[in-house]
Amino acid sequence: MEVSEARRLKALEKENAKLKRLLAESVMAVSTLKELLAKKLVTPGLRREAVTWAIREKEYSQRRAMPAHWHGPEDLAPCVTPPG
Repeated sequence: MEVSEARRLKALEKENAKLKRLLAESVMAVSTLKELLAKKLVTPGLRREAVTWAIREKEYSQRRAMPAHWHGPEDLAPCVTPPG
């Protein structure tokens, strides 16, 4: 194997690892959304509970756990109490 082929192989392996990570994150997001869609989240309190669940159980960040269309004035209260 030539040096250029080895470099190409290394680059492809790196890209493959990145794609696998993105796929795993996507599958996790779909799974979480399916669980959340089974619930009726019509009030800000229920939305906060769902976001708190996603943060604690699924280890999501608050930004990732809260869909962009939920960001209304009533949803801006912190979803998770600070530790300690």
